[in-house]
Amino acid sequence: MKMADIDKLHSTSEADGLPLYAMSRWNPLKHIFIKRLKLLNSMFPEGKVYDKLLEVGYGSGVLIPEFLQRCNIYYGIDIHNQQKIVDEVVRKGDPRIRIGYGDLCECPYPDDMFDCVVSLSVLEHIKDIDKAVREIARVLKKDGVLIAGFPIENGISNLILDIVKLFIGFDRKVHHLSNHKQILSALSKHLINERDLFYPFANIPSASLFYCGVWRK
Repeated sequence: MKMADIDKLHSTSEADGLPLYAMSRWNPLKHIFIKRLKLLNSMFPEGKVYDKLLEVGYGSGVLIPEFLQRCNIYYGIDIHNQQKIVDEVVRKGDPRIRIGYGDLCECPYPDDMFDCVVSLSVLEHIKDIDKAVREIARVLKKDGVLIAGFPIENGISNLILDIVKLFIGFDRKVHHLSNHKQILSALSKHLINERDLFYPFANIPSASLFYCGVWRK
């Protein structure tokens, strides 16, 4: 998995996992949060290159180098105001990378534009999750796919996120506005499920920590 240089990136908000990625290799929190990236990456078809890929919530840009290998043109939107900083550190003049400000519930792109939309730990931050998923479906081309990852809410995952709060100030009670059941319900209304992955217990979704899935328009 190709990641941007962590040491050169800048955290864009308290919801940005960048400080966790920069922790010691022995820190279990780092392992869990890096695992999210690898799980999402594993959902991509091997060797597939999309024409236009949109990452919703690119944060500090940590996964832009990886996604750029999977498409001809990379688009990214986020609601933070650090686009210029991310652009300078990650884009470096590459014309294939196009990032900017954008609210998923008012997605600033025309219908049927993207072959693939990627969302990692973003949908749980959106209150009107049905509207957000409708917008994803709108901007996807026919047979385009959403590759999404988000936390599963249970006692164990809540405890882990409460520990995270001690390190970076992230408060799940403030930032997590939709739970996994609400997100999956919205996805089922507007897209067709192709693949599910639950971590770490593939056969016990309710006891797992994280979900990744592929959903087709």
